[in-house]
Amino acid sequence: MSATLADVAQRAGVSPATVYRHLRGQRVKSATGVQRAIEELRYTPNTMAQNLKYGRTQTIALVVPDITTPFFASVVKGAEGESQGLDYSVSLYNTDENEAREKEILSSLVGRVDGVILAPTTEAGHLSPALTDSGVPVVFIDRETSSATRRS
Repeated sequence: MSATLADVAQRAGVSPATVYRHLRGQRVKSATGVQRAIEELRYTPNTMAQNLKYGRTQTIALVVPDITTPFFASVVKGAEGESQGLDYSVSLYNTDENEAREKEILSSLVGRVDGVILAPTTEAGHLSPALTDSGVPVVFIDRETSSATRRS
């Protein structure tokens, strides 16, 4: 079983809040002891618990119409490369140019991703109300759509 933040605090003789502040990069008086306890216990933060606490998933959905095309393969590679440096993962969805499948996928993403990169199957490109109402940012690529909001 992996060590918890409370285990680190107990080993270092400090409060869990002190360990938390240390992990967040804040200065604490017993930083050396906390760091030693982290290393001894091989503590790694539970990102799933952190994401649940803060309402994040650290996941971006990439929805494309045909993964087999070289263009979309390069989009996938670029998205994954950029997301790694930001500690995000990319979940890939292939719609097979099927508008019904696209709608199904987009509706299922609410609460599961922090953002969507969408290459819509059609120029109509209508998003599900559940997705737009959730506030999840959506970036359109490859086609202009009637759903796209233009910003100057």
